[in-house]
Amino acid sequence: MSSRARTNQLLYQAELLAESPVGDDEHAVARRMALEEGALALFELALDAFLAEVTEHARLDTRRWQVLLAADGPALAELTRLGDLARDPESWLGWLVGKLSMLHGDDG
Repeated sequence: MSSRARTNQLLYQAELLAESPVGDDEHAVARRMALEEGALALFELALDAFLAEVTEHARLDTRRWQVLLAADGPALAELTRLGDLARDPESWLGWLVGKLSMLHGDDG
């Protein structure tokens, strides 16, 4: 499987989880939370896969989004633009990074 295919597969699977019906039984709230966290984890894998595609030839030491999108991250034009998006809470990437930071926190 190519890198692009893997990224697309992860995005598709995350979307399936995010859109899964929850039901209305006594476990509905916990099921919704589990589906949201599972979808976010897949979105994180997709973000890492996407960044691996973008930086394929850059010979970087890491592929972690936290490092690549940081303000003091590698000086690549693509990463600079994505880093700017990640720091903009109104952008799709800013929203995702905020949710991923919450996912890694103690509160989930």
